Amino acid sequence: MNRENVTELLKNYRNYKYAVNQYERHRPRAAAGIANYDAMPSGSGAAELFFVPNGRMADMGHTGFQDRLDYNAYAEVVRDIEGGLETLTEEEQSVIKLKWMDKLSLQQIADRKHLSVGTIKSRHKSALASLGVCFRFVKPPHIEEIHDRGTHMHHGDEKRRTTDIY
Repeated sequence: MNRENVTELLKNYRNYKYAVNQYERHRPRAAAGIANYDAMPSGSGAAELFFVPNGRMADMGHTGFQDRLDYNAYAEVVRDIEGGLETLTEEEQSVIKLKWMDKLSLQQIADRKHLSVGTIKSRHKSALASLGVCFRFVKPPHIEEIHDRGTHMHHGDEKRRTTDIY
């Protein structure tokens, strides 16, 4: 995988992770069980079915099949990034996280770690090379673009969804 794709995955990791967590947090799940009141003093002894919703679809708005596909793509890339980071040394992981996830410059990382910029550059280059191997078969998912109100999609644009900003 080329360096540009590796860095795109890394710089968008927090966005992917947040989107996955939001989908999982708001996805409706029903927990079914059987309530049995035999041991209660006034219980009828008849088992009753009950359902407890563990999320509300209304929190997230309408979701559909494409949203599920997007969630699956994001969740997969989050697992891939986290797995790739585990293959790095602690020093390489630290540089990558500070550079791409915390958005620090290599100079700021060097200052923070009390190391030379050359050492940080070397670790960064080594880490990106390793992640390039790890991410060989990983394709960055498409992140929806947000368009200002009044803009429109032209006929022939690929299946892109838009969100108006109010």
